[in-house]
Amino acid sequence: MIFPCKTGYSVSKRLCLLLPALLFPASAAMAVEALAPPAMYPADTWEGRNKAEIRILDRLNAHTELLTVPVGGTVTYKSVSISIKRCLSRPETLSPDTAAWVELQDNHPGSKPFSNWMLSSEPSIGIWENPLYDVKVIRCSGEAMDPALPPLPTPEKPKLPNVTAPPSNPSPYGEVPSNSQPGSSSESQSLPEVQPPS
Repeated sequence: MIFPCKTGYSVSKRLCLLLPALLFPASAAMAVEALAPPAMYPADTWEGRNKAEIRILDRLNAHTELLTVPVGGTVTYKSVSISIKRCLSRPETLSPDTAAWVELQDNHPGSKPFSNWMLSSEPSIGIWENPLYDVKVIRCSGEAMDPALPPLPTPEKPKLPNVTAPPSNPSPYGEVPSNSQPGSSSESQSLPEVQPPS
């Protein structure tokens, strides 16, 4: 139910907002219910993407190639097979960075396979030791996907204290002490006695 309050009346805005609770105190008390906060990842959570852009350098002829590899897929460049298991980017509110879980395999004899994270801002963390090729992660692209984090816990509802209905006729000015009401015995005793003029 809507209670319109017109500015022409002498009803204060505060009283106008409290009018439904004053008229229906029981229903207002029953309407109070605790709500659980929404489940959400922290603001600094890395965002998952479904594609990774990889730059590969052929050391023999100094040729570079930019490859787009889908997450969960494999792309072959000459004798190297490149697989991407996950590609994550920092949110826009933080400094840009990209991390990808890369698996590399060279068909040349004696080459070691690689399976680790590579970061675009710190390429020295994940280095593939290969004499012929150099592979680096440039960025994540494509559509957003889950950031491969553990599932969020189910938020619990907060426990509220028992809510009771307000008094049936509350004063709009707050509670008035009983000893300050007109005609009370304590007020009459505190007044000085006035002698009639003689």
